[in-house]
Amino acid sequence: MRTFFWTVLAGATLLCATTLRAEDLTDEEPASVVKLPVTGLTAPCCDTAVKKAMAELKGADSVAVATSAAGKTVVITVKKGVTLDLSAIADAMAKANEAMGKAMGTVYKVDEGAILVGDGVAFKIPSISVAGKNHLDAALEQVKGYGASKVEGIDKDNSLLSIVFDPEQAPTLDGARKILKDAKIEVKDVVFRGVEDEGEAAVKSYTCPMCGGDFAKPGDCPKCGMALVEKDKDAPPPKQGGC
Repeated sequence: MRTFFWTVLAGATLLCATTLRAEDLTDEEPASVVKLPVTGLTAPCCDTAVKKAMAELKGADSVAVATSAAGKTVVITVKKGVTLDLSAIADAMAKANEAMGKAMGTVYKVDEGAILVGDGVAFKIPSISVAGKNHLDAALEQVKGYGASKVEGIDKDNSLLSIVFDPEQAPTLDGARKILKDAKIEVKDVVFRGVEDEGEAAVKSYTCPMCGGDFAKPGDCPKCGMALVEKDKDAPPPKQGGC
């Protein structure tokens, strides 16, 4: 009887330990995404070149290119808390242009006119005094849709500026640059924070069995009218011209 008791106890202990390890796995921080509208991606090989270059960014877990009526968007999955600098993204784009863009007669770049300033976008600026912050707030208060701003110190020379706007009136990234320039604030870089993904569909990719390409949502192919299908990442791309 005593042997049976200890056998049952040992089994229960092992089961408990296994359960705890499974729970630990489910407590992992959820991934976030950085979405960047881009221009110049004129063919599937362009998408591939940009994805390959972006995948080398420090902090990038995975990269996809989504296509919509508005154009192409690079979707970078990052761990929660990871940030990406626009300067590093631009360097990656430059590598993609060298690898494929020039041969395709196009230029890949982030479309700052299509990025709205809001959650996930901040500006690296020189360290700012209290008087300077007051001057900045006074200038921002004249901007339609402005809500609030926050400055966080990075080091003795640099700070991170976050600006909150009404989502319906938020300026684009290039528009915000002009606003800050008018306020005599130097923008050293733009920092993208990963924001919580809207769900699996936000990064799910669809393709046309005939034309190929990447699409963010299901529907009909804008070129041939065939129904889009969920893309199998392990399947070879369909043959098509352009690359």
